Amino acid sequence: DFGRLAEALSTGCSTTMEVRHLLPERAPGWRWVRLHALMLRDGEGNPVRTIGSWKDVTDERRQLEDLADQARRDPLTGLLNQGATSELIEPLLRASAARRAGALLVVDVDDFKGVNDTFGHDFGDMLIIDACRVICKVFKRSPVYRIGGDEFTVILEHADLEHCIDLLEGFERELEESNRYAHPERRVSIARGIAVYEEQVDLAFVGVFKRADEAMYRNKAAMKRREDGEGA
Repeated sequence: DFGRLAEALSTGCSTTMEVRHLLPERAPGWRWVRLHALMLRDGEGNPVRTIGSWKDVTDERRQLEDLADQARRDPLTGLLNQGATSELIEPLLRASAARRAGALLVVDVDDFKGVNDTFGHDFGDMLIIDACRVICKVFKRSPVYRIGGDEFTVILEHADLEHCIDLLEGFERELEESNRYAHPERRVSIARGIAVYEEQVDLAFVGVFKRADEAMYRNKAAMKRREDGEGA
């Protein structure tokens, strides 16, 4: 940061910038400081000294960062929302593709609209919170995003297809346990789809998500056929 300050003063007479500064005597840890600096020069234009002022703006920066973070988060679950998803996921996709391992998982609460219409939005919110809890518990080492009212995305950065299947089996067991205790009057069913990264895969989030989303809808259709068969 002070290198930036020196560079700014070498090309002009004054500058204002915010830097991170370690102030162990006053407040242990790194603090944000806003500097106003002026370079004094002699009659030949040579630098003589620098004068200026500084102000601790750590609290101000934290408030701005908190507001920015709140804007990126879903207020119900606290997960990152759809607006933050594409920006944050694409670097993870590229890193996983470079390792030739990783997958994107899409999870959808089946017939969520019907749940809201039948049991009310309070129950629907409780269901989403519980689904979020189960997803975050099973995929606890993976970034989880809420990208819609009833849809979640999980980035499995180091997983291959076999590992993904093991995780999904654990997820379904955990969901069944949750159904037994949290929602005895309404079984929660989940449709899911996975896109496993391969060589030459489209690394744009839109392309990978489309593959996982299509797999999720195939899974949802298969669930519906099984239910219809059981009903018949």
